[in-house]
Amino acid sequence: CNIEEFVTISPSVTCCGHVTIKEGAFIGAGATIRQGVAGNPRLIGICSKLGIGSNLLTDLPDFKTYAGNPAVSIK
Repeated sequence: CNIEEFVTISPSVTCCGHVTIKEGAFIGAGATIRQGVAGNPRLIGICSKLGIGSNLLTDLPDFKTYAGNPAVSIK
């Protein structure tokens, strides 16, 4: 995983391999970020938010909030 500056990762988060978390992102407690692939990592965008207990299967765009299982845009 590649984690940029000012990222908040709450307790019990599972971050599988090949993930890039951009600056200012927030990952809620117990969230799971599914693995990307070599050369095309899963991307969590700038200042985006992933809700508590969410299961992220896709990329999370910049400045968006995703939550649920599977995680979808809620804002």
